[in-house]
Amino acid sequence: MDGKAWIQQLVGTAELGDRRRTHRLVKLIESLMAHPVGTLPSKLSRAELKAAYRWCSADDVTHASVEQAVRRGTLSLCKETPGTILILHDSSELDYSFRRSLREQLGAIGDGRGRGYSCHSSVAVTPEGRFLGVVGQILHRPVRAPKGEGHADRRERATRNSLLWLKGTTELPADQRYVDVCDRGADTFEFLEHELLSGRRFVIRGKNNRRCYAGHHGHREVKLMEYLRRQPSRGTKALPVGHKRSRPARVATLQVSWAAVQLRCPQVRKGHHGRAPLLVWCVRLWEKRGKLERFLLVGHPIETLKQALEVAGWYEKRWVQEEWHKCLKTGCGVEALQFTDRARLEPMIMVLSVVAGWLLQVRDLARDDEASRQPATEVVPNKVVRTLCLWRHREEKPLWSVREFCLALGRLGGHQNRKSDGLPGWITLWRGYERLACMLEYQQILEETAKKKKKNVG
Repeated sequence: MDGKAWIQQLVGTAELGDRRRTHRLVKLIESLMAHPVGTLPSKLSRAELKAAYRWCSADDVTHASVEQAVRRGTLSLCKETPGTILILHDSSELDYSFRRSLREQLGAIGDGRGRGYSCHSSVAVTPEGRFLGVVGQILHRPVRAPKGEGHADRRERATRNSLLWLKGTTELPADQRYVDVCDRGADTFEFLEHELLSGRRFVIRGKNNRRCYAGHHGHREVKLMEYLRRQPSRGTKALPVGHKRSRPARVATLQVSWAAVQLRCPQVRKGHHGRAPLLVWCVRLWEKRGKLERFLLVGHPIETLKQALEVAGWYEKRWVQEEWHKCLKTGCGVEALQFTDRARLEPMIMVLSVVAGWLLQVRDLARDDEASRQPATEVVPNKVVRTLCLWRHREEKPLWSVREFCLALGRLGGHQNRKSDGLPGWITLWRGYERLACMLEYQQILEETAKKKKKNVG
């Protein structure tokens, strides 16, 4: 993965009204890749910061125009990647309550008193968990439901959150290679029907013990979860659970079963969907002596233990998106942006989303035994690699690998690099990047001073 080639493929086709704006977008991402941590003034030079503000203020530079280019580039990368592609969908709140000038332009988040976005993002990953890119992002401004709102009124309200799942999949290809992976919020009859007609496969975690028919041909009415709980175990799956920092992770042994069912449409509340039952399969995973239990709804046949375990593995990859959200907020500081106008803020959110994806790719490459041997200069800007290498070894190493770069960055952030420590985590890498940014800034000052002296002498 060459860093510059990746940026060009991702956003090089952006239609922003002027080719110079597209070029500025590429340069902006390159600069942020060198200084990904902190606020914009700390990441960019004064000239770069002014150029970034001018770029954001252009009428043709919108969140939609940048997102469209990123989606097109990511789907192009997905086409080049063989095998199944997982599209992970989820929402996370972006809090800008501290920006009083934005208060009337944003939506109600949290308990309703905060202001910000419900950021619904879709990211593409491989079944092994390798991050490919962002294929969609909706910056939804939630509206508090009016008092006394009934079910019919909520269904017709265009701002309801449940519509985000539908909107987040409308631009995706109708291809069986792609699998939509969604959490419990997507378990609505409306969205399940949409997914069955989408041409893609899906894995949706169930939360509703809805009425259904057992099998795809019978009419024996049952409750979904109760029916699945009566099915015998057909195998087991090991799953590490627990937080490693607070306590050692334990390995849970999950029982696995599955069954074909017909989901009945809601009988009382009529929604924006048909009336015919939905033919799906449901995989249940549970721990015999624990509270862990999952119901996974899928649209393709599940007939063997291998197929059921594959579906369970796809759902487990949701942690990749959680890591991406953490990288976007904690590392790239998306909530620290200080724009005073929503139209200028939103394009930068999309730009930082791209940078967060790149950081996740670099970390994943360092953890991959084969990819970790790749030269760091093919992924990270040359000046960043050179500066860190000089700090670590007091000399340049052209073949310095991605893993060596991440270990050195962790060392700069306080990691001891002992075998028992493992690879550095996000927080340690952020600290390393903060110190590295100071080194890069000092190096840039030295270079500019040397140029001035040379010019004066000439």
